[in-house]
Amino acid sequence: MKSLKTFINEKETPVFKFKPDRAFYQAIGINHKRWGLIYRGEIEPVVSELQRIADYFKVDFTELMDLKTKNHD
Repeated sequence: MKSLKTFINEKETPVFKFKPDRAFYQAIGINHKRWGLIYRGEIEPVVSELQRIADYFKVDFTELMDLKTKNHD
């Protein structure tokens, strides 16, 4: 099972280290506390949140839907 945290870690490079900031939270429409819960896998994001996260990272939405589905196995 791949979590959102693993997904983001795989997107990081030596040049790009993901560090959420105020602009990130505004862009995805999720507050700091809820993001932390989703990131750690403590709660499941809703589909609209997954879409906004996918848009932010410029990935296909289905990549994140796979994460959501796999977390239920």
